Formats: sequence, C-alpha cells, structure tokens
Amino acid sequence: MNIIHLESGSHPGPCLRLEGDCDLYSVPAAYRALEGELRDGGALHLDFGAVSYLDSCGVGMIIRLLQAARIMRAEVTFSGLAGSPRKVLAMSNILPILKESPCPMDGPR
Repeated sequence: MNIIHLESGSHPGPCLRLEGDCDLYSVPAAYRALEGELRDGGALHLDFGAVSYLDSCGVGMIIRLLQAARIMRAEVTFSGLAGSPRKVLAMSNILPILKESPCPMDGPR
C-alpha cells in the first residue's frame, strides 16, 4: 500500500491518500506510518478512494487507529469508502463508527 500526502488546505492535520491493497502484508507498516501522522497532527484525514482491497487486517488497522486517536484526543475522518472496501466495513459493522467527510482536496480549487 502506498500513502501519499495531499495538500491539506483548511484541514487541521495531514490529508493522506491510501492506494493499493490494505491487507495482512501492508497493514503493519501502514499502521506505523498513520499513527505517526496522527501523533504529529492531532487530526488526520484518510482518502480510501484508491484502496482496491480491504481484508480483516485492514479493518483491524482502522479500529486500532480510531482507538489511538481517542487516546490522543484526535480526530480521524475518512473519504472515498466505496466498492469492496465499503462492503467489508459494512459487513463488519464498522461504518457507523467512522466519520466520513469529503476529501479536503475535492473542494473548489
């Protein structure tokens, strides 16, 4: 999985686009990178629009990231949750606890 930094515009913290598969092989490194971004910024926006595959390890990573954010009194927002990843999150009953908002980069430029 690739993590790409986007211009955050008015967003108070980093905006990151995730690309590729969010699975057993990519989650450990991705979690370390995302948790580090959360520590640095206090708020984090994750664009999942380019994530093609999400397995149970990816779901676990999202839950762990939300738990870390709660401890740090930070906020994580999500965009681009569609297709297979959205179905996996819906079947896992995780969607209700995610705060979805448009990607700050999708607004007027």
